[in-house]
Parts: sequence; C-alpha cells; structure tokens
Amino acid sequence: MIIAVDFDGTLFKIDFPNIGEPIWETINWVKKQKENGNTLILWTCRENDYLKQALEACKSVGLEFDHINENTSELNELYGNDSRKVGADLYLDDKGLHPDSLIPKLEFKISGKELEKLYKWKEKHRCSFKKVKKKYEKQFAFSSPYGGWCQYKYIFTPTSFGDLVTVKCECGKEIKLKCDNFG
Repeated sequence: MIIAVDFDGTLFKIDFPNIGEPIWETINWVKKQKENGNTLILWTCRENDYLKQALEACKSVGLEFDHINENTSELNELYGNDSRKVGADLYLDDKGLHPDSLIPKLEFKISGKELEKLYKWKEKHRCSFKKVKKKYEKQFAFSSPYGGWCQYKYIFTPTSFGDLVTVKCECGKEIKLKCDNFG
C-alpha cells in the first residue's frame, strides 16, 4: 500500500515556518506501516530549507520516507509521467480526514460469539459460484477450507451503537456481525 502523509498538522503540530511538537499517535502509526512493508510518501507544501527542516524533524523521531513529494517509479512507469498529484492508496492530512478520526477505525476486532457465527456461516455457505472460481483459479488457485471457491469482502461500518462488519461473498450472500471496540 502507498501512504501519502502530510507534515504540518499531521505528523507535527502546526507552527509554520517552525517545526511544531510531534504528534506521536500518527508518527507511531506511520512507522508501523513502514515496518509492515508499506511505501511512505512525505506529501507536504514545504519546500527548500523548510522541507529540509521537516525531513530532519521526521528523522529525529525515527521516521523515514520512500519518496518526498513525488510518485513511486511504478506509478510513473504505469502512467508515463510524474503527475503533480501524488498517487497513493491512503492520504493522511489534517485538512482532509484528520488522522485522529482515521487511525482508530483501521483496526476492527471480530471475536467471541461473532467470530464463531462467522465460521459457522462460512461452513454452511460452501460457495461454489463458478464465476468466482474462473476469475481466481489462475491467479491464486485457492479454495475455502469449507469447500468451494470463495472471495470475501469485509465492510466495516462505525455506528453510534457499536461497529458493524458485513462479510460478503462474491456470489452476493452476506452476513452481518457486531465488532468489538477497535484497538
């Protein structure tokens, strides 16, 4: 996954042209993503000496980036240019979706009775949807331990009465579960 991360207001509190205090929750989450093999792009309006200061601040908290305000070479090759817009799967920016509201929603836990309910549903479901098999057999050659060929999508929805997850098979059948609090 490619993650583009803003600097001011996201990694460090806003104090431009100075460097604000570190925002440890975001910094630690971003470092964990790097450890997990994700590609990090520092995505900031800072330039010249201000950018150098930002890079030094990131390095001082153990944060290093794969790219600075530029696309990955794979995206440049794919599209034949280096677009002004940095291409990413996830953008962390205090002016968009603030990291404080995003980070806790990235991890949902399905456990206990709900997990047992999911396993029983998958066992009973035994999907043999031929289009799914045809679509994936050459790519992955996988099958469900419960029989048949399955590709599941997990859709997480925070609500005022708890977090819900819908597990949906490509054949269209689905089950709704309640999640534990995210951690």
